[in-house]
Amino acid sequence: MNFRKAIQSLDLPKLSRWGAMVGAISLLIALIIFLVEEKLTNEAFAALIIGVIGLGAWFLIAPDELRGWLSGRQIYYGTGTVVVTVIFVGLVSSGYAVIQRQQITGDLTTYQKFTLDQVSRDAVNRLTERINQAEQAALAAEGRDLEITAKIVGFYPRDQLREREAADIILRQFVNEGKGNIEVEYIDPDENPLLATRYGYGLSSSDGSLIGPLFLAIVDQDDSFYGFQPQPIGEPNERDIATTMLQFLVADQFTIYFVTGHIENQVTSEAGLGLSYAGNALNGLGITFQELDLAQVEAVPDDASAIVISSPQTDYSESDIAKVDAYIQRGGSMLITADPPYVDSTLASGNNLSFLKDSLFNQYLWNEFGVRFREDLISDTFQSATGSEFNLLIQLFSGHAAIANFPNTSPVLSLVRSIETVEEVTGGVPESDTNQANYVRNPLLFSSDQSFSELGLPDADGNYSLSRLNLDNPADYTDGVDIRGPLPVAVAIQVPLEDQAVVTPRIILVGDSDWMTNTLIPQAANSYLWQSFIDWLIGYAEVAAPPAATRPDLLPVTVSDQERSRIQLITLVLLPGLVLAAGVMVWGTRRRN
Repeated sequence: MNFRKAIQSLDLPKLSRWGAMVGAISLLIALIIFLVEEKLTNEAFAALIIGVIGLGAWFLIAPDELRGWLSGRQIYYGTGTVVVTVIFVGLVSSGYAVIQRQQITGDLTTYQKFTLDQVSRDAVNRLTERINQAEQAALAAEGRDLEITAKIVGFYPRDQLREREAADIILRQFVNEGKGNIEVEYIDPDENPLLATRYGYGLSSSDGSLIGPLFLAIVDQDDSFYGFQPQPIGEPNERDIATTMLQFLVADQFTIYFVTGHIENQVTSEAGLGLSYAGNALNGLGITFQELDLAQVEAVPDDASAIVISSPQTDYSESDIAKVDAYIQRGGSMLITADPPYVDSTLASGNNLSFLKDSLFNQYLWNEFGVRFREDLISDTFQSATGSEFNLLIQLFSGHAAIANFPNTSPVLSLVRSIETVEEVTGGVPESDTNQANYVRNPLLFSSDQSFSELGLPDADGNYSLSRLNLDNPADYTDGVDIRGPLPVAVAIQVPLEDQAVVTPRIILVGDSDWMTNTLIPQAANSYLWQSFIDWLIGYAEVAAPPAATRPDLLPVTVSDQERSRIQLITLVLLPGLVLAAGVMVWGTRRRN
């Protein structure tokens, strides 16, 4: 009886109005949760049920108020006003989410702050022209249909979908500008780790920063890389994307000569010890390369951006060395790779006699630059590849500019000799009657601290030589003869900074040639090493940098995920909340009056 009286004493119309407001707000909450989570979560479903019950109770208990709301008449206590406000906020929120997911953009700023600038458009146009030229050249020279595409690849895990959406705003502008020659592909590195490794995503560069998530690759119709390894762009930044594109374009300003005449590795050879893969990498970017027989020319050609001397088996003559020196003195660049001097049945001559201690070329390197190749073979049982102590995994790098952006991965060098510098022999004091003081020497790569320099076995006169070393059963470390690591296996040479305004020769010596041959260069780390050395020698990245933005008010095309979340909070929650609060205050004031 008392329960019935309690029910009859309730002001059901008043409770239904409160239920209507609570229900409308619950529906709004359910909508916001659904838009944020992109699925009907338990919380969103619960809020939806509360909303339906609240509004349903109002419709059933106070149908006259519902009819008054629909007919436009003033509603008692303003319940309809609150409901209409909540519904309006819900519609605005839904429209905002739909537009955001469709990535509908428009630039209404006076200075077009959110549109690709002229530098970026020029980079895209030049890139598409280069692609069309390469396709036409392949058709004319080889009669084959080559379809080349510039692909921007973004690696975004499932929990970074919002970052991917933000990146897509700017990337679509490059795609639209490319008119079919540029495409974008998004890859989840967790679902495709092998492809992520192929691109180098997630590796850290020498400065500790992670590489990615964006990369630029030139691919053919089979989705095979056409040219160098994919270039890391970094974050979705307009200038960085344009810069990477320009690095592919300025390559036609360079010509690299591969020296021949001393039984060097041939750039035209497709054999395991050939350099055709290295040449194809240059050719894919438009870097011209040719062979150069020093005996057949008066001097190194003036258009030479760099010369490559890859594992000569015989010594250079004084005439050859004079031509090389004349080229270096006028600011030339040179990469020399040299294998250990030992008997090898795979060599054309059977015996590698290059860069012996007293050879003419090695003496020239020492007297002019303060570096020379040792007559040794590095053994490393701590960091080795394929189970051989003579195949080195290089994990010690310097911070030199030649490898400043090298990823955190290990190149493989096979049968390696070390490089000796003035700093090691004389403590850096230049020897008399030499030009060693004119140059700065910077080791680039090192063997591990567990390695040692094997000098071979002694002959009857006590002279150690690798020619007496049995590679199937190498000698152990010989105290007082062999040299403990870490040992420099690659060294960069250039003039001091104060002299670089006059002439800027650049030289790199590497105590191995196998790393850049067809056998090993397909490995990503070795390909990056080849690219890094070439970049530094010819100043490739320096020339490719685009001019600075001419408008000081130029803003990024995209915002960070944190900034996007802040905008969503203000537009979807804070501003509607203020409107609701104002409505509740007006309603309360009118009720009291």
